[in-house]
Amino acid sequence: MIINFKHFLITRFSVKPVDFDNNLEVIDKEYTDEWMNKRIDLFQKYCLPSVFNQDCKNFHWLIYLDRDTENKYRNKFNQLLEKCPVPCEIRYVHGGVLFLEDVENFILDNTNAENTHVITTGLDSDDALHKRAILRLQSYTSDPNEFVVSDRKIALNLLKGYQLKVVPYNELVWTKVPSNPFISLVSKIDTNNVDIVYNYFHNDLGDIKVIDINDDFYWLQTVHDTNILNCIVGWPTSDIKRISEFGFNPNNIQISKKTLLVGFFNRLKHSIFRRISQ
Repeated sequence: MIINFKHFLITRFSVKPVDFDNNLEVIDKEYTDEWMNKRIDLFQKYCLPSVFNQDCKNFHWLIYLDRDTENKYRNKFNQLLEKCPVPCEIRYVHGGVLFLEDVENFILDNTNAENTHVITTGLDSDDALHKRAILRLQSYTSDPNEFVVSDRKIALNLLKGYQLKVVPYNELVWTKVPSNPFISLVSKIDTNNVDIVYNYFHNDLGDIKVIDINDDFYWLQTVHDTNILNCIVGWPTSDIKRISEFGFNPNNIQISKKTLLVGFFNRLKHSIFRRISQ
């Protein structure tokens, strides 16, 4: 059975976190000019072209920024998204709680009685998707062998991807991560309620049915000095052609033989340590 769905790709650029130990109060995090400029550069190089170049254009893209974002950055985002080939919205919110509420309200406002399900996919502003990622995710909505309409919600896990170190030197690895951030949630729409992927931690989905998609490498995660992830774990490669279908030109990525050998040694050491620790 083919379900009638709408798909929303959601990117949090600068949404302030909340304090879970203090009534979900918004933490007054400062987004400095240095931070904003670095992150916009990464967004422009990797995230944006990967979304623009998706083979499937049947989705909405929501980009979230802090409500106090200065006009110069608002104007920059308006300029970057001016030629977006899919319906896209720049949304301004104050903190994580209002972010969740706004996403849910936007989805309810932009679905109709014919839409039975919604797909929500999270994409960090410094990461990228393979050009067939959205199409692959949506393929499950018409596969009776994988998708059971009676399930109120399922998670689609893009199992394999790449990590690309962008500063201070380039390093590229391929990896398989069972509980990674590239999770999508397919859920039924109720009259006044909808469930979204950001209501869950990607490594703690509870009893939600998870379908692993492992037929290709569908995501690319950048590693740099302004993200939480500051190390890479995977098998190194110098074949930059492997990331040629992520929307950006990889030809300026240079991976030295020394970096490749050191990366391979570290991965081998990590694998041996894991085996003897089991």
